[in-house]
Amino acid sequence: MLERIDSLINSDREYVSGQLRFNGTRMTVYTLFDHLAYGDDIDTFLSHYATAVTHEVSAELVLVAKLLVEFYAYRIAFERMNRNQ
Repeated sequence: MLERIDSLINSDREYVSGQLRFNGTRMTVYTLFDHLAYGDDIDTFLSHYATAVTHEVSAELVLVAKLLVEFYAYRIAFERMNRNQ
């Protein structure tokens, strides 16, 4: 999973104050998720910015985020189940 994340995004204090950004760009990950949270789809997000970020990379990041949320949700549920036994 970490390799997938590393292939998509990174952070460097020299660029956009160290915010997470798409590899090879100055586009922050926050910007994508902010657009999605307010109802835009990936193509609408991409149409607002002249960037090297592609639909495929954006969709892959959303999938990785989904998997991470699912992993932590199951982990929390499993820990609760073990405490209640």
